[in-house]
Amino acid sequence: MSPGIPAVVTVVLAASVALAGCSGGSDREPSARPSASPTTVAPSTVGVPPAPDGTRWQGANGVVVAVPDDWDTVTEVCAHPDGEAVRYLSRAQLTARCAVHGRHRDSSLVVASGRATAAMIAGRLPVRSRIGELDVRSSRARCPDPAPGGCTLTFAVPAAGVTFQLRYRGADARAFAGALRRSLTALPDGLVTVPPVRYGVSDAAAIRQLAAAGLAAATPAVDFPHYVTGTLPPAGSVVEEGASVELQVGDG
Repeated sequence: MSPGIPAVVTVVLAASVALAGCSGGSDREPSARPSASPTTVAPSTVGVPPAPDGTRWQGANGVVVAVPDDWDTVTEVCAHPDGEAVRYLSRAQLTARCAVHGRHRDSSLVVASGRATAAMIAGRLPVRSRIGELDVRSSRARCPDPAPGGCTLTFAVPAAGVTFQLRYRGADARAFAGALRRSLTALPDGLVTVPPVRYGVSDAAAIRQLAAAGLAAATPAVDFPHYVTGTLPPAGSVVEEGASVELQVGDG
């Protein structure tokens, strides 16, 4: 983050970093460390091209970036999964009393939805650019040398109300961060991103959230008390508008 960003923005982004270590729970099984980085991604303004080998499109509010295929997708509040992940923040996560653990050892991309938050953060980020049809505000990549904390980069698309915060620990970290930011792509009409249905909500709440995103919910036929644990496809996946999204449930 740029040294010029005021304390109020620092608090919001610091909360994101802390929650990247203390929010978890996954919509798919944890996987191995990424073997590919999106260094060959090119932005597109006409449709959405296939994601580069070893990556997938993932994002929020109709804006996506290319992330390694084997990064997990996380929506649970205050869990502590291991491994690289894309973590979705909600208002509940930002206000949750999560215990802050030691420095997160893995790479992560934190995605926060919300126009007010994105506008506030974007107004304090020093780098303004245009990627395809998107106006983007960014911090400058911070990659200390040596870099025990990896490379960090924050960027926002205020018109879409989405903020991304990347921490990458791996080879060519600065190149990885820059390529991921440049991969920003707006989805064309007819395609949407699956919203992050928060771990632990009721079927009814999840159905309403999916409907608001233009999607249908497929609910499991179970005869025990349960709560939603995730979706298939996972949060942030690109699907056709009107598609059916399966709710996964746990008992409790």
